[in-house]
Amino acid sequence: MKGTMLNSLDRVFEAIPFDNGLDFGYCCVAKEQVLSFTLTNHATTGGSIRFNFETADNNFVVTPTQGAIAPRQKKEISIAFNSTEAKVIIGTMICRLAKGDEEKTRVLKMSAMSKYPFITLNQDKIDFESLLVGKVEQ
Repeated sequence: MKGTMLNSLDRVFEAIPFDNGLDFGYCCVAKEQVLSFTLTNHATTGGSIRFNFETADNNFVVTPTQGAIAPRQKKEISIAFNSTEAKVIIGTMICRLAKGDEEKTRVLKMSAMSKYPFITLNQDKIDFESLLVGKVEQ
């Protein structure tokens, strides 16, 4: 039975979307986009679970990068994406969890596509409906 049960660190890792990665989708250049997930220490007794997150790409910023979660407590982790130019960005985040002498590390893939915002107009017809115009003096 013990082989089929998840240990406390594996249960915390369940909140992080390792299988699919974290995809920010389309984002506007110079506009921050934030995604988050919640880590939970499901233990009822014992020590805190320590966490540490590292990213190699400065377009992805994790908050907080490290800390501890006491038994029966939760901690929200936010990842902000921001780019100064239009491009596709694929990055990784190293996720480390530890409790006592046990430590586990996994890698989360993150992706985003930053684009410049744009508007397209129908060139055949532009309808402003009601339009307030100023008084013209001659």
